[in-house]
Amino acid sequence: MAAISSPGLGSGLDVNNLVSQLMAAERKAPTARLDSASTLNDARISALGKITSALDKLQTAAGTLASPNTFQTKTATVSDPSALSVTAARTAAAGSYTVEVSQLARADKLASASFNTAFETVGTGTLTISFGTWNSGSSTFTPNAAKPSTSIVIDATNNTLSGIRDAINAAGAGVTASIVGDGSGQRLVFSGSESGAANGLKISVSDNDGNSTDAGGLSQFAFDPAATAGSGRNLTQTVSAQDAKFKLDGLSLTSSTNLVGSAVSGLTLNLRTVTSSPVTVDIARDDSAAAKAVSGLVDAYNEVVSAVKSASSFDSESKKGGPLIGDASVLSVMGRLRGLMTSSIAGLGGVSSLKAVGVSFQKDGTLSFDSSTLADALSSNADSVARLFGATGKASDSRVSVVVSSSTTKTGNYAVDITTEPAGGLLTGAVTAPGFPLTIDGTNNGLSLLIDGTATGALTLTQGSYASADDLAHELQSRINGASALKTAGAAVTVSWNTDHFEIRSNRYGAASTVSLASGSAATALGLDTGTATAGTDVAGTIGGVAATGSGRILTASGDADGLRLLISGAGTGARGSVDFKRGLGDQLKSLLDDVLADDGTIGRRSSGLSDESARIAKQRTALDDRMTELETRYRTQFTRLDSVMASLKATSDFLTSQLNAMTNSGSSSSSSN
Repeated sequence: MAAISSPGLGSGLDVNNLVSQLMAAERKAPTARLDSASTLNDARISALGKITSALDKLQTAAGTLASPNTFQTKTATVSDPSALSVTAARTAAAGSYTVEVSQLARADKLASASFNTAFETVGTGTLTISFGTWNSGSSTFTPNAAKPSTSIVIDATNNTLSGIRDAINAAGAGVTASIVGDGSGQRLVFSGSESGAANGLKISVSDNDGNSTDAGGLSQFAFDPAATAGSGRNLTQTVSAQDAKFKLDGLSLTSSTNLVGSAVSGLTLNLRTVTSSPVTVDIARDDSAAAKAVSGLVDAYNEVVSAVKSASSFDSESKKGGPLIGDASVLSVMGRLRGLMTSSIAGLGGVSSLKAVGVSFQKDGTLSFDSSTLADALSSNADSVARLFGATGKASDSRVSVVVSSSTTKTGNYAVDITTEPAGGLLTGAVTAPGFPLTIDGTNNGLSLLIDGTATGALTLTQGSYASADDLAHELQSRINGASALKTAGAAVTVSWNTDHFEIRSNRYGAASTVSLASGSAATALGLDTGTATAGTDVAGTIGGVAATGSGRILTASGDADGLRLLISGAGTGARGSVDFKRGLGDQLKSLLDDVLADDGTIGRRSSGLSDESARIAKQRTALDDRMTELETRYRTQFTRLDSVMASLKATSDFLTSQLNAMTNSGSSSSSSN
């Protein structure tokens, strides 16, 4: 019997159609369940995504409100903007001022005699550039202790006019050199980098030709206004250094620059020109940034409410609920948000809640905002409004400043007590009483020190007669601070004369601050090499009764005030008042949302769970496909066997039928023949 090569061929059964219908029936119910689960899960993911997006916006709005720059913003209006401009910080007091400018600040400019070319050889030696104040008759020069002197070596590699220019510009001496052609030749022009009478230029020369004041060689660039022209005063002063002079509300003031930030707290004046009449400056509070920030919070919160309502409400007409109806995560977040938004901050007086700044809940759960209420609150107590939203610390002692807090700093009032005041490293010279005027020459002008671990290298004091100990202290400070190694390291010192000895103190605070290893002929002559070196000290004390960690002038709290960093200034130990630290609603809201939206937060975990559910559904689909493939194979095997059996039975049936037919036909034939 021939083998059946196609299902149903032998039996007449439509095996393929039967298997297809059976498989469709098998797939229908589980596929419907998976499709329904997938549709619901996708809807939940989409709804949660919209809620997350709205929460992100609310988080941003909360961060804006937590920033102190959002509140107490000031605007400045100037009656004559061509005369001056004004920038007002948030700390500036509102009010009106009059300004009269009689003189603008200028920087010194000196010009050399004319040279044939920029490549003309000049001479070799050392240029020393110093800054200070010349008296009205230019007969006395008082060094600027805050500006270090700089010595520049001129040798065979840079002794041309252009080479000297490049060497000066590379030295970072506080002077810019340029070559200017004036029609008769090339001049070297020295321009001070900073304006102000205290930044007048003095250029001393040590000329290798043996004469450091004549008009030949490198000494052509010597400039001492007290000297004789052509003999130490060899440059022409084209612009003299001077302070700005102006009146503020009739009070005469001066400034070394035209950018004045010290006249009125919180105001920066940019003087532009001399005025012929008073200029009025009006400072007013600007509430627009605060109103925009609060309005932004309200809008962002309402967007969250809308997204949650859409995702979790029940439609009575369709009898269907949103994809996240009854979702515990969403309900938890909304409960926390509402609880925070209705809370208050103790100790802020009348401005202690959102309602006090015009933000109120409505019947439908959204927020409304009355900008006039906020304006009234800002007008009456802007500081409290700022503290209502931000994380702020308010020190009762002016010698304590709050630098920063951390997310772990708890609300509270923390007493501050200083047990060790901060100090810089100090070198106290041995008692010496050199007579003044004191001459510094080649026998006593060498000095080297170690400042905060950085070596100054060999320093050379300017030779000359010093009228007083203070003059020599200025020279010492200028030379030390002018050391390039110290400039690179950001180190500096203050030098002073104390009764009968010199003192050199590092400007850095803390145990790492040191002044030591004084050596050289000047150190010996001034008693510095046998002086006493005392390392600096870090501030030490307690915050809230708990020992804090000191580093320089910064005291960092632990315990409940953990992360609170205070800048300690002023002298003395003992009680320094207290710091009242509060976390405002904006800061608390941002922290809450940081927690909620984190990967391990409420929304983060829910989102991860929904993603896992999508993965599970996908795995179930794969498993269903595998099971259906196996079942289809089994069905086909069974039907193929049935087909084979039925084909065999059909063959037998056909054979028997043919035999019976044959017998019947044979019997009929016999009867006929009889």
